[in-house]
Amino acid sequence: MLFKMKHKKSIHFGDFRSEPIRQLIERYSQPRPIGGRPITSDNPVRLTGRHFPSLVPATATQESPQRDCIVCSRTSRREKKRKKTRYQSDICDVGLCVIGCFGDYHTLKHF
Repeated sequence: MLFKMKHKKSIHFGDFRSEPIRQLIERYSQPRPIGGRPITSDNPVRLTGRHFPSLVPATATQESPQRDCIVCSRTSRREKKRKKTRYQSDICDVGLCVIGCFGDYHTLKHF
């Protein structure tokens, strides 16, 4: 009755009951965080300049750390696979197999 007096229109009872719930959820809910690692965007510098492989630097917990090879895991030219490597591009900061993948990543737009 109070709603009808204030708004001068009628609504269905189900809508009347769900509206406060919707407003509470909008006001107090927090967005869910996106899981997983962020996708590295394509680096335009990778196709220019001089790039050299370097070892993935040691950390406090790992003496010989490894990274996933970005070409092996995202290739469109051959079967995708997960492969660990101890090498990375010194400028691009991505893990790369020294044989094959390093050259493909720095010379082909679609590896």
